[in-house]
Amino acid sequence: MSKNVNQIVGEISERIGDIELERITKEQLLVLVNSAAEDLVGAGIVIGLTDNESLTSSAGGLSIVPASFAYIHDIWGGTSFRTWIPQSHWSFQVVSSAPNILWDSELLATSSTVQLNGHVRPSAAYALGSGTIDIGMEAFIRERASSYAAKQLAQVADGGPAANLESIANSAMAESTVLLQLLGAQAHFRPYRYSRAVPLR
Repeated sequence: MSKNVNQIVGEISERIGDIELERITKEQLLVLVNSAAEDLVGAGIVIGLTDNESLTSSAGGLSIVPASFAYIHDIWGGTSFRTWIPQSHWSFQVVSSAPNILWDSELLATSSTVQLNGHVRPSAAYALGSGTIDIGMEAFIRERASSYAAKQLAQVADGGPAANLESIANSAMAESTVLLQLLGAQAHFRPYRYSRAVPLR
């Protein structure tokens, strides 16, 4: 079950020993949560997505790629989506700065519902409130943001408290690195070998 942003912020405040948020604000922690999410995007982590889309073909057999997809690896059509459309029958083409699917002539004549299988990039623009963290990313984001927060607080602390925060920062960073490697090893969180990257995404 996915956690919301406020829950993650609460866990980070506990991790860094500032439960009452006296030394760092929720808004500052949100910035660090989004920085951690950007690290996921930068590392090439993606999320598996299957979506049934009604695509309308325009002149030249073009359909705009749904906004959510960064990669597509398979397209299925026909009754109950049992007909696999080989990659040789579709490709990408940018039209007016928008990525489109270019179909073989007459493959998608006017309008057809197909099933697109691919991947979407993780969110890197969370907001405080009940918005949910992408499923599977919660632990990484908590640890990486905790590391950033502890490092930030250590810079304005002295003596023992500063050393303790540095230790938390190093431990959380190490844990987040392990979690990042685990995410990258799962097919759900990385493009397939034969995935096609959607242009401009």
